[in-house]
Amino acid sequence: MKYAIDSNVIIDMTRKSFLSFSTIRAKIAAGAKIAIPSIVDYEVQRGFYHTPSSKKEFAYNRLKSDCIMLEMNAAILDQAAKIWANLKKRGAQIKECDILIAATCLHYEYILVTTDQHFDRIAGLQTENWLEQ
Repeated sequence: MKYAIDSNVIIDMTRKSFLSFSTIRAKIAAGAKIAIPSIVDYEVQRGFYHTPSSKKEFAYNRLKSDCIMLEMNAAILDQAAKIWANLKKRGAQIKECDILIAATCLHYEYILVTTDQHFDRIAGLQTENWLEQ
């Protein structure tokens, strides 16, 4: 399986330890590919610049070293534009960063690990909430 971690899950992991890092390590040991979309990395990093925490940043960087980075490209931006237009027509808009995260996951064919239910509005995007397990 291939999983991409959303920023809300990473923030919960570093802030409150809701999801043990051992869950990710166990999935990797079982053969899963764990990734961080580059836009998620941006969201997490900006939080560290806004509210520095060396402990949280260390935990994130350790997690990041075990993960694949999913970079954005022109095809992803095109997919994101299509998603945005579809959501706008339906009156079901979500944040721009979340659209980019969804488009990245769709492009690379990763399941998004998130607690945000609004991702259900995006056709074809698979999600899992590891915090409910």
